[in-house]
Amino acid sequence: MGTEMASAGRRFRPFAFSGVQCLLSGLGLLPPSPRGPRELVVAGLDGEVLVERDERGIPWVHAHSMQDALFAQGYLHGLERGFQMDFARRAATGRLAEWFGRRALAHDRFMRRLNFRYWAEASVATWSDNTRRYLAAYARGVNLAFQTAPLPVEFRLLRSRPEPWRESDTNLLIFQFGWILNRAWLHKWARHQIGQDPEVRAWLLDPLPGPEAPTILPGPKASAEGLGGVGSNAWVVAGWRTELGASLLANDPHVAPTFPANWYLMMLEGGALHAFGATIPGAPGVVIGQNQEIAWGLTNLNADVFELVEIGLEEDGGRYSVQGRWHRLGVREERIRVRGGGEVVELCRDSHLGPVIAELSPRRVVALAWTGFEPQPAAQALLRLNLAHDWESFNLALAEWWVPAQNILYTDRSGHIGYVAAGRLPRRPEPVEGPMADGNARSSPWAGFWDWQAHPRLFDPPTGVIVAANNPPGGLEPVAGVHSLGFRAARIAERLAERPRHSVESLAAIFNDVRAEPLVAVRDRLLAAAGIPASWRPLLEAFDGEVTPDAVAPTLIYAFMLEVIPQKVRAALRRPFFGEQPGLALAFPRHFWWLLYERLAPAVLAFWEHLEVAAATWRAQERLTRDLGRDPAEWRWGRAHRLVWLHPFARVPLVRALFSRHPLPVAGDGNYTVCGALFEPNTDTPWPKETAVLPTLRAIFSPGQPEVPVAVVWPGQSGHPASPHSDDQVGAWQAGQLFPIGPGMEVGDWITMFPDRPPPWPLPPTGR
Repeated sequence: MGTEMASAGRRFRPFAFSGVQCLLSGLGLLPPSPRGPRELVVAGLDGEVLVERDERGIPWVHAHSMQDALFAQGYLHGLERGFQMDFARRAATGRLAEWFGRRALAHDRFMRRLNFRYWAEASVATWSDNTRRYLAAYARGVNLAFQTAPLPVEFRLLRSRPEPWRESDTNLLIFQFGWILNRAWLHKWARHQIGQDPEVRAWLLDPLPGPEAPTILPGPKASAEGLGGVGSNAWVVAGWRTELGASLLANDPHVAPTFPANWYLMMLEGGALHAFGATIPGAPGVVIGQNQEIAWGLTNLNADVFELVEIGLEEDGGRYSVQGRWHRLGVREERIRVRGGGEVVELCRDSHLGPVIAELSPRRVVALAWTGFEPQPAAQALLRLNLAHDWESFNLALAEWWVPAQNILYTDRSGHIGYVAAGRLPRRPEPVEGPMADGNARSSPWAGFWDWQAHPRLFDPPTGVIVAANNPPGGLEPVAGVHSLGFRAARIAERLAERPRHSVESLAAIFNDVRAEPLVAVRDRLLAAAGIPASWRPLLEAFDGEVTPDAVAPTLIYAFMLEVIPQKVRAALRRPFFGEQPGLALAFPRHFWWLLYERLAPAVLAFWEHLEVAAATWRAQERLTRDLGRDPAEWRWGRAHRLVWLHPFARVPLVRALFSRHPLPVAGDGNYTVCGALFEPNTDTPWPKETAVLPTLRAIFSPGQPEVPVAVVWPGQSGHPASPHSDDQVGAWQAGQLFPIGPGMEVGDWITMFPDRPPPWPLPPTGR
């Protein structure tokens, strides 16, 4: 590995990093960075497997069969991301209190109500025999790493070990991602909790004036309800619209900036499998990427696949009627082990429509219906997607992609492009008035599901481009949901329209676009207002709409917008989402500030005439002075808005220097800029604000063009906090740089896995 790559991340490490590293190494708590032995003899392999790595630690797996390739993938995931996988599994099943004590108990109690473990195990029955073999091979690889690799430092600090990985554990991750990525039920709960006052509803929940969000498909607008949403960007350009003459697909999913990375880049070759791109530790196959024939990218659809149902109970608290027939709530006794605190028994109740998640009174409860509460074949859909070779097989694979609902873009080596809204989309038996349905009048949650062939779908549009940035799908039957208000989608479409043909470089530049039109509109209103601080005017006049780290105007505009929020609206936003329960961030937010993410600037502009503009600017001036200093020149966006690493040990005093890095100045705001770095618009937290969502992967794919595919993953490949690959892509990510992946990689380091018996056929050539 070159010296430049080896030292790329070191400048981001805190001063105490080396001291903590030496201390933990001396105590035997920090093992060497995992790379695995040079040679392994493995029972059950079909043939020899070679794993090569490039200078960033990205592996290229060469195997004779698909089963062996997925075994090697499981081994690599378990080797480098074992703690991350176990943490995700525990979060999904409500077992974090075993590690973190009572502060995680509220999270665990709620997740036990959802009962993901039951559905994950039931989902195995949806798999074909081939899928079972592939998931079993992947799990064997994970467990080989768990059994033979040095125990990661997090396990040593917790005095714990990973339990064996089961095939159904991959399903757990699917349920967890489906839960985290869909926010429709959060908005329904918000309508129930804070949506009674007209002023609060107008600010936070009702449609806002302004242009309608651009839809992915032409046709009637989807029901976005004016709520707004956050998420990811993807766009695809047909071959006739590129300088190469080959189609290009770009994707940058926006998720929490966790350490280690959400993604693990790799290339998999074995049997019919020739796929590369971004994988998720815990799942076999490639989630975002390409094979030899097609490429695919994802953004969150956020369709309304939930129903909150209110159920009236009889006096005994368990019996209730549904359309004249009597039912009784099922009761599960969940035992939660608590570190340092014995065991807590949680009595979970289940209705005919779904688990009970809240109690409004002793005789009124709220149950949650979700398309996720049924056996899911999504793991099989992912593997079939990896093997798809054209538009027809792509659609066939996605017919089993039920949760999480996603916008999935497509292209192939012939230059065709396409789009499908994938996911299990329910039909309601009747319109629901208000945020909750009547559980005593509904015998089933849905009146069936949309036919897969009727899902929004687009193939080779005449424009030669498709943009999916969480904006409404559109189409003949619009998909209801919590869709973006469309600022990012409109900006991407504008950039794509600027030139007749695009290149890899021109698409990569769009990833880093930081223009925010809504902030320009607020700037113009402020400059026309009387009574604002004199020091603001030259800073606002100099603002060109680019939300760069050196710009001061974005800080002024956001500080003003937060201060101008009416007190009644602030009081609603401060209310606890589900009661004052700590440790629930993984299940749902604590308060309602997230309702303002994308709505903040449009709401301020809509109600401008009723706001105390000048007074709010002076309050913002005082707040910024208190939090960032007296000199407005120091209120740069990169100082006011910073990226902070998220890791369970990142705030633990004795070891946090190992699991975190210096706060990073970042461009963009996540709401209105393509380059997203979202923060919670909370008036109760000081400046600087911490980013909550980030484009942790940027990638461009082109089937049939081996020199094209490029990507960067934030912060790096490795989950070992002291590995040079844990943070060696941070600088490139900041600079907008992308690296070759797939056949364009230059590999060197290697591992060879040998079967414990000679294969019955000649080995395929390996290496380069």
